[in-house]
Amino acid sequence: QIDSLSDELSTSQGTIESNHQKLIDERSRLTSEATQALQSFSRLMDLINAFGSEMRDPLNGAVGLAELLADTGDRLRVDQLRNVNDQLTNLVYSLLDHANLESESLPLDREVINLEQLVRHVTIRYARHLKDSDINLELIGPKEPLPTGQGDSTRITQIIDALIARSTLFALPGGLIRVYLEPDEEGRPCCSIHDAGGPIPSTASDELFALASYSGAAGARRWTGMEPAVLHSLAEAMDARLTAELSHDEVIWKISLSRATKDTAAYKAAVPIAAAIAADSLSTHDTLLPPVVSASVLVADDDEVNRLVATGLLERAGCAPTVVNDGQEVLDKMTAYLETGGSAPFDLIILDLMMPRLGGLETTQIIRSAEEGLGIPAQDRIPIIAITAKTSEEDQQNCLNNGMNGFVSKPYRYEELQTLIARMVD
Repeated sequence: QIDSLSDELSTSQGTIESNHQKLIDERSRLTSEATQALQSFSRLMDLINAFGSEMRDPLNGAVGLAELLADTGDRLRVDQLRNVNDQLTNLVYSLLDHANLESESLPLDREVINLEQLVRHVTIRYARHLKDSDINLELIGPKEPLPTGQGDSTRITQIIDALIARSTLFALPGGLIRVYLEPDEEGRPCCSIHDAGGPIPSTASDELFALASYSGAAGARRWTGMEPAVLHSLAEAMDARLTAELSHDEVIWKISLSRATKDTAAYKAAVPIAAAIAADSLSTHDTLLPPVVSASVLVADDDEVNRLVATGLLERAGCAPTVVNDGQEVLDKMTAYLETGGSAPFDLIILDLMMPRLGGLETTQIIRSAEEGLGIPAQDRIPIIAITAKTSEEDQQNCLNNGMNGFVSKPYRYEELQTLIARMVD
């Protein structure tokens, strides 16, 4: 009996060891497959980011050219071109954000946000664009001051900007887009945007934030697709809430922020608002454009279309632009100033951050170092503005830390550029 039991135990031990080895082999196989899958995913994310980066310059150039065409007088076609450009640009940026969210590599700041100021800033810009169109835009302010919220100010601006843009895209002629500022049912700061796209069929899908599903109800592109899905994910990543309600004749988008707490990082509003817009209502009939400025401006950008756009917009603003290809050419234009001081040859310099030979940050560092060595006081140094497609708080702060005075984001917008130049030259 003992011999029999010993044989059974030996056999069982062999079976256990065999099964154990199989488990080790299976774990090794699954680990290898998971590693390969992660590597494939990483390569896909790199491809998407590379695609988005390559698309940025031509898209930004197209948007800028549309701004220049606004002077031709054919407002209808220019507005249509702007809409197409905005759709393409938003699609590319949505694709990049989706890739970064999936790979958990999208940096998000946690800041105190004055939602009312932020929404007014975005709404004013769209009111200017719609001023000569047959689409109306109205902002209705809160009866009481909104509580402060928290999140990434750049990303919250992106969400509100995209929702208003969608509303203008699908608005019917003569339609009224209404933007409300009011606390939500939980007392959180909230912005709601009512589009003017007309009746919604009863068969409309409830999958409001599903990725691109246009095969359902007619007109479903108003409330489905990549952009709403990405905006929804962005909101969730910041503990904000984005919802959509399909009414009988409008889509109502709502973005609610988490309320700021004592632990939220101190934050100064990055969207200065003129005293003239303190009223509770804003319509497309308001005109808040800054004055035309006369200034000599040196622009460095390695993209030919961007140089053309910058030249046209600066001339429209009353400036005298000089354009060069990179930072080294900027230094060549300023040799005497950088060696001996005296009167600066330009009132303002605008630098693209990413250029061959010498980029914007490096050029700025060289200029500031020379000015400091010559003893030129900070207030007398030549103002430098960055041109960047990167709009995060960290990227903007990096520009300021390296001696720049401000930044303008791609694609160029005439009003934004004009306002910034007026502030810098003044």
